[in-house]
Amino acid sequence: MINLEDKLGLPLSLDEETYQVSFGEGVPVVEPGVRTLKAIYPVTRDEEPDGPPILYWMYRDVCRPEDREKLRPDRLRFDLSVFVPAKLGSELLKSSGHFHPLVPGFPISYPELYEVVHGQATFILQKVNNICARPQDLVVEDVIVLEVQAGQKAMMPPDYGHVTVNTGAEPLVTVNWVCTDFTSHYYSVEQMRGFAYYLLAGEPPALERNPMYREAPPARYAVPADVPELGLISGRPVYTECVRSPNKFAFVREPQKYMEEMWAALAFEV
Repeated sequence: MINLEDKLGLPLSLDEETYQVSFGEGVPVVEPGVRTLKAIYPVTRDEEPDGPPILYWMYRDVCRPEDREKLRPDRLRFDLSVFVPAKLGSELLKSSGHFHPLVPGFPISYPELYEVVHGQATFILQKVNNICARPQDLVVEDVIVLEVQAGQKAMMPPDYGHVTVNTGAEPLVTVNWVCTDFTSHYYSVEQMRGFAYYLLAGEPPALERNPMYREAPPARYAVPADVPELGLISGRPVYTECVRSPNKFAFVREPQKYMEEMWAALAFEV
């Protein structure tokens, strides 16, 4: 068993063989949703690739009851996901990928904040002209590759869809804070068989452009950076920081007020 408590801020552990999460004292058990191999076929590079029958487990609204009551006015939800270390045919194992809708009254979408608790991940971020556009009208405006190690935070800024890729040899455990006011969009991702780039297995892993897109800009590479004013501090779990200072995480529901601070969480390669 892998004890996640120190890195997570909650008494949880992970079974390395079954990939199931055990919930400790004071944290109600959450039944996970799963993403199966067949369910992800619409967004893979290879048609019906080989892979494990279940790719990842999604535990929604993991929280101590007293913390949930404290955070309810802030409309924040804390999720945990566990990804198998495996391949999807020629690709590394990944999530389906999704976009967020616009914040009501503002021309930007909701952000999302991730933290890698165990393992290592690469997040592929993609900005397009219109998440509901027909395939022939879809234009990719920007692509960011964000490489994240255990203990680091990963900011998904407004207007960027994102895919999570397990780039390590161990199970990948991620957590995220997200606003409860919306549901995610998958339409354009499935219409285009994924994002504009696939991350292929290899040493090192290599990006390959998705030919379904007419064109795509070269990917920009970044790593996480601390932003203390948003509660993003190395070595401090985002669960603990948010429960302690929920006002620092207001950017999750009101991103229009924190654009500069959110972009400071991405340190781009020169």
